Amino acid sequence: MTNQQGFTLIESLVSVAFIAIGFVGVFGLVNVSNDMLHNSIEREHLNDQSNAIIETLSADISGIETYKSKNLNHCGALKSKTNKNGKQKKNEATQFKRMKTWCERIQARLGSAQANDKRNIHVVKKKIAGKNVYIVAVELTSRNGKNSSWVKRVFNAP
Repeated sequence: MTNQQGFTLIESLVSVAFIAIGFVGVFGLVNVSNDMLHNSIEREHLNDQSNAIIETLSADISGIETYKSKNLNHCGALKSKTNKNGKQKKNEATQFKRMKTWCERIQARLGSAQANDKRNIHVVKKKIAGKNVYIVAVELTSRNGKNSSWVKRVFNAP
């Protein structure tokens, strides 16, 4: 009888198979982690933009109704109001420029809106406890509606 030391070919192949299965599992976890990181970054961009819109609106209470039911999905679809002479009022031109800027920032960070994406500004005037207030909500989504941000504020009406 000879006492042989070492590994047989079958033992070596089995250990290589176990290592390969481990690498496949780790690779899968890395992909899931990467997806979660990108979703988190997109949600942060949505929150930043929603808050920037709300902060800008808080500085423009007198013209806040101009932003009512605005859709920021397609920048080219934004239309500005004009008077009988075909010209805009100064404040409406400023507001239109702001909406165009918001729309372009959203598209630059998140890409064009997909079918289920919502990029809307809602403004409602209500009377609460005898005071007129504006309820403003900014709804932004990305990745076909999977990532979302909904920011709502109440402002006293002038």
